[in-house]
Amino acid sequence: MEWFKVISQFIVGLIWPTTVLTFILLFREEIRSRFRAIKQFRYPGGSATFEVAKEVAKLEEKTEKTGTKIEKTATSNILVGSSQIKVTDPQLAIAQMRIDIEKELFRLSWITLDHDSIKGWTVERHIDELVKSSILEPEFSENLRMFIRISNSIVHETGVADDVKFRSSSIGASLVAQLHYRRKVLEMGQDFEGHGLWHMHRHLSSDVRKYYFWSAVAASMPEFDYNYDIYRESAERYNQKAEAKDRPHDIIYILSLDEFVKVLEFREKELLRLINAWHNPQGDTWKAFEKANYWQWPAEWGDLGWKGPIIRERLSLYEAEDDLMQTRTALNRYRMRLLEK
Repeated sequence: MEWFKVISQFIVGLIWPTTVLTFILLFREEIRSRFRAIKQFRYPGGSATFEVAKEVAKLEEKTEKTGTKIEKTATSNILVGSSQIKVTDPQLAIAQMRIDIEKELFRLSWITLDHDSIKGWTVERHIDELVKSSILEPEFSENLRMFIRISNSIVHETGVADDVKFRSSSIGASLVAQLHYRRKVLEMGQDFEGHGLWHMHRHLSSDVRKYYFWSAVAASMPEFDYNYDIYRESAERYNQKAEAKDRPHDIIYILSLDEFVKVLEFREKELLRLINAWHNPQGDTWKAFEKANYWQWPAEWGDLGWKGPIIRERLSLYEAEDDLMQTRTALNRYRMRLLEK
């Protein structure tokens, strides 16, 4: 009877996988649809989320197609709120980016929309209103919505793979940087419209007027994040409006990249002079520091007719050194860009 048991086990061993394979072939569409419907499976010690990974892959593809005006090297240099979190904790970084997106949307709405109820808006409402006002493009707004959904899932679910979190944080950093860039362009546009600094050039002779705008850019660097692209795009928009309204006297001179680098170099020298006044004061340290905090324009720039403070707000050694760091970071970036031309 032993031979009968062996044959029986052999037949059963053949029938079982054959039956399973037949079942899979007959019901493959139903099984496939069931797997597509599964968003999460659990295992000892955790779980894995399929939907998040799928959404991240889709958003990566969309952001690659839409692209951005911000150069990749410049994006990482845009300081946005408190998003400078070490990437060793991507989940925390994603949560912060989600907050920063909400802040940037609120600020964009605040400077572009006239609504009394703006403080009570949801993120979705901000996006909808900004799209209606043509501040945000529909495709970019959809990318924002997708990232918000993804970030909510990652923050509230467990078991999302680390590589998915890292990829999501990279997308989030790009979206925050793009929103920040757009906001700064619009804010700088308001500065061109309303700040008297950009309109006191009319009485100057033509040989001095260019240098007047050099001085205005030197003094305004923090307003546009020391970022040439923000400055140039905003200035070009302003000039287009002035031309459309037939106001040629309002046209402002736009610095070339080479001129922008020279102005950064001048700002660096002035900040070093200011910091040196603190470390090597002539008499009272604070008085010497305050006295040094005024621009000393080069003689070749001519008589520009104004001298304002270098550090406009909260004058301190820390502010001067922080400003010097940002000025040098911008200098390194734009010197490299000049070499690439």
